Amino acid sequence: MSIAEARLRKFNNGSPGRLRGRKGQSYEGGFRVPMIAHWPGMIPAGTVCGEPAMNIDFFPLCLSLAGLELPDDRIIDGKNILGLLTGKEKKSPHDLFCFYHNEGLEAIRAGKWKYIPKINTYVSSVPMDKKWPSEGSKNAPWLYNLETDPGECYNLKDDHPDVIKRMDAIFKEWEKQMEQNPGGWKKTAGARTH
Repeated sequence: MSIAEARLRKFNNGSPGRLRGRKGQSYEGGFRVPMIAHWPGMIPAGTVCGEPAMNIDFFPLCLSLAGLELPDDRIIDGKNILGLLTGKEKKSPHDLFCFYHNEGLEAIRAGKWKYIPKINTYVSSVPMDKKWPSEGSKNAPWLYNLETDPGECYNLKDDHPDVIKRMDAIFKEWEKQMEQNPGGWKKTAGARTH
């Protein structure tokens, strides 16, 4: 095994490090995953980008690299992240990130703020067709400043009621739009718009 292979195996061991949560949870430890991209001549060697992106961004990225347009009959939530990969863009193209547990919206992130109005801490050995309220949701909602608290240790809900109100409105609007148009078709009444 080469040194690079050994480092990659150690790097990708599934540990969330100092982040709260784990796979299947809406905390940062369940969603924030490192990615390594290698593309000589396009991605400068040794660069690091700390901006968030999501797996849904690979669809628009791949279509763009193939010279193809996005489908125009449905809403595509992913964004082309080529600028992030090449270093030409310094900010994520997303204004909002949505975190789901199974099929239910559980948290949102807008800028530095992450808002969790309800949480399901169960991640395995639970039937996916059942609703299992978490004991932790009794203390809801939670508001975290991910710039100063990426480990989601300090709930700032009492310090920022204006942010809670704004984030809750965004959360409820997103849920409403998803209920009205779960397939994301543009030609359907009540379709989400970006």
